[in-house]
Amino acid sequence: MRPYQFALKPQYYLAQLSDCHLLGSAEGRYKGIRPARHLAAIVQQLVQQQPDAVLLTGDVTQDHSTESYQLLAQLMAPLRCPVFCLPGNHDDISQLAALCQQAPFRPERSLGLAGWQLLLLNSKGDTPAGGGSTGRAAMAGPAVPAKCVRRGLVVLPSSPAAVKLLY
Repeated sequence: MRPYQFALKPQYYLAQLSDCHLLGSAEGRYKGIRPARHLAAIVQQLVQQQPDAVLLTGDVTQDHSTESYQLLAQLMAPLRCPVFCLPGNHDDISQLAALCQQAPFRPERSLGLAGWQLLLLNSKGDTPAGGGSTGRAAMAGPAVPAKCVRRGLVVLPSSPAAVKLLY
């Protein structure tokens, strides 16, 4: 998959959201709060601020349910910028990949912007909750040779496995 290329401009506004822990119901509670309500409020702020992209970096759902991914799609729909997702230890990779096929979500894991390359790495482990030291760091997409990129940034979800970068 080719890197997502942003239009050239003097500066970019990227918003990062992590650990949404959505449940299958908008009224569902996680640790005493309703995550869907909090995410809806954040999205409304982002609609006003107009970021160039949103990075969802792991644990977008808590219960792995299809309904939680549908709720995420509904909550993020007002955004007019691309949304890139990384799986966290509570996420289902296949459901997240399916979600990334519909707007505003994007499937790319390599982003290019004005001399920068952002690599979105998957560090989810093999267990249903994805935890432990079995996590793997893999990028779904080609890397740009270091001589073509002046600056790089590696984006990982919370609690990643060890990553060895080769350059």
